[in-house]
Amino acid sequence: MNKLKNTKKIYDQIEVPDNLSEIIQQTVNETSPPRSTRHFFKLLVPLTLAMTTVFVILLNTSPVLASNLSDIPLLTQIVKVLTFRNYQTMDEMKNIYVRIPVLENTGNNELEDRINYEIKKQIDFSVSKSEQLAKELYDTYIQAGYKPSQIEPLLVEIDYQTTFYNDRYLSFIIKKYENIPYSTVDKEQYYYNVDLQTGGHITLRTLFGPDYLTKVGTEIYKQIESKKKEDENMLFFDEINIFEVLENEEKFYINEQGQVVISFDRYEIAPGYMGYPEFIINLPMEMNLNET
Repeated sequence: MNKLKNTKKIYDQIEVPDNLSEIIQQTVNETSPPRSTRHFFKLLVPLTLAMTTVFVILLNTSPVLASNLSDIPLLTQIVKVLTFRNYQTMDEMKNIYVRIPVLENTGNNELEDRINYEIKKQIDFSVSKSEQLAKELYDTYIQAGYKPSQIEPLLVEIDYQTTFYNDRYLSFIIKKYENIPYSTVDKEQYYYNVDLQTGGHITLRTLFGPDYLTKVGTEIYKQIESKKKEDENMLFFDEINIFEVLENEEKFYINEQGQVVISFDRYEIAPGYMGYPEFIINLPMEMNLNET
């Protein structure tokens, strides 16, 4: 079990071997996915950008469309509070598409400035990491004897998803997908839960009270045991202390039903094939987020 738990740490500490060129060549020959799959991803990013641009133009130039959107409650609420800006960076090393959420129209300028600064800082840092990785990958392939025309660029998409919104609470996720050539797709998620009235961040303590660790951790352990009984392929690290993980970092969002969804990173509490485990936790009756 310890070997499974430490898989990612061991991988990150692997030293580059002297025969790197031979390894890259062999890896490319054995694991290169069909070109059609990579080309579809490359086409998807510009297509997404184009569709988003059309929506923004229509929304800002068509009173009729804006009026019709007001008939769709969740969509019109999100449009009022969360707008976005996007950009795309492309060269021989990388293809990065970013859609940044922008909080506005809350009536609280200090809150908007603070949250928007946090979002921009996080995304800028994430993009910078991807740009550095793209250069390192590109240089590695060049050193291995590849021509620039033979190298697939690093494909990155950063977008966001609103999971809950009403006059009091806003919950959304910023998602990053990084498609490394001839390898796998990596994912990162950043969670934002905001009380629009107080201007503060919503925490597990806010939602479950001072003994939130006991309440949430105990429920997660119950769900883990239930999952393992239902499916023998469900595997979680026995030595992981869920209470400590929750205390060190809170990663959660609120879903449309007003429930809390606790999320864990890959390899954090389970082997990599388990992906990104999530656990839905019902709130106490007195914390009905739909009643504001």
